[in-house]
Amino acid sequence: MKSRNVELTGEGHFAVSKNNSQPFIVDINKIQIKVLGTTFNVDAYPDNSTFTIALAEGKIEIQQKSPDGPKDLLVMKPNQVAVYKLSENKLEWKTEADLSKYSAWTDGKIVFFDDPVNTVIQKLENWYNVDIELSDKRLQKYRFTGTFIDEPLEQVLSILNLTSRMQYQIIPAHKLGDNSYSKRKIILKSK
Repeated sequence: MKSRNVELTGEGHFAVSKNNSQPFIVDINKIQIKVLGTTFNVDAYPDNSTFTIALAEGKIEIQQKSPDGPKDLLVMKPNQVAVYKLSENKLEWKTEADLSKYSAWTDGKIVFFDDPVNTVIQKLENWYNVDIELSDKRLQKYRFTGTFIDEPLEQVLSILNLTSRMQYQIIPAHKLGDNSYSKRKIILKSK
């Protein structure tokens, strides 16, 4: 049986028509997603410690890759969100009523809904192509809710600053020896 294979690094939003004779497979590191006609979002940036899969409609199978062939881990149903923890090689899932925060990026939005600061940092690093350092571990207790539509990074950081006891410092990019530039660095600390 011939399949339609895609390898994903980063984030992707898929709407796939059902075709039993040509399954659609999304390969993300240690796992793969077998698509059975559906709409879903995958967040699988290489620097993240987790991959997140949110199923809007249809059905998908999450499989673990192995030398003996793929092993089924989970058949997802609509409104389920699966999180694969790379370091633990573990898959967890839950049902959520609203999946909009997982696909909001396709409309130019960043959405946080009671998200821990580490999730906020990962999304901002990927969205703005910056490095963010959390210099004060006390900030890990904060959770954030908000929607940002095409906002500059400085405005997002300013709002986070207003809603928490967090302040930030921006270290500008600098020219490297190969004439490329480093990423800007953001340092988050307590007020």
